[in-house]
Amino acid sequence: GGVLYLHVFQWPDDGRLSVPGFQSTVARASLLTDGTPLETGFEDESLVIRVPDSAPASLVSVIKLEYEGPLKVVEKFIEPGKDGVLTLPALDADTSGSINVEYKDGKANLGFWMSHKDEALWIVEGQSPGRYRVEAEIAGTAPSAFVLSCGDQSLEAATEVSEGYNAFRNVDLGVIGIGEGKQELRVRPVKGRWNAINLRSIVLRPE
Repeated sequence: GGVLYLHVFQWPDDGRLSVPGFQSTVARASLLTDGTPLETGFEDESLVIRVPDSAPASLVSVIKLEYEGPLKVVEKFIEPGKDGVLTLPALDADTSGSINVEYKDGKANLGFWMSHKDEALWIVEGQSPGRYRVEAEIAGTAPSAFVLSCGDQSLEAATEVSEGYNAFRNVDLGVIGIGEGKQELRVRPVKGRWNAINLRSIVLRPE
């Protein structure tokens, strides 16, 4: 067995903290501050931890997760819907640097994206190869630019100012080609043109 310490920067509004892909047997989950035990369960190949309404710490709260046996994590691929649409939600992103998941109006988004060196990555599988129209749900206080890439295909996108980090809007980013089989879709900021954004999701529709 072992122990994981989950650092939660944005406390869930709905009392449910999801740990995607975690498959080990849970021995105990508790708040690190006072040892309060927390209920756990599994939904859609993810561990869900029931947490109190209020965060135990003002900046970052820590949950101690003790598990039995070896650490088992299932790599989670995103598959298209029946209409062929690929939806890349914030919770399924693999991120680097300071990026963290936060919740606004009960919905998850990628936030604290301050550095142009930080990236977000999604892995998709089962899609039809071809060209996809890309739309993103974004909020930000300054114009920004990033590149969405998939294999040797890339799309540079620019975003305009919204009315704040809570004011999400859908932005048409353009068209990108996606191959068949397992593919990595990566969002990489453009150095010199990057300003922090909150990203809730990216949707790719086959043309």
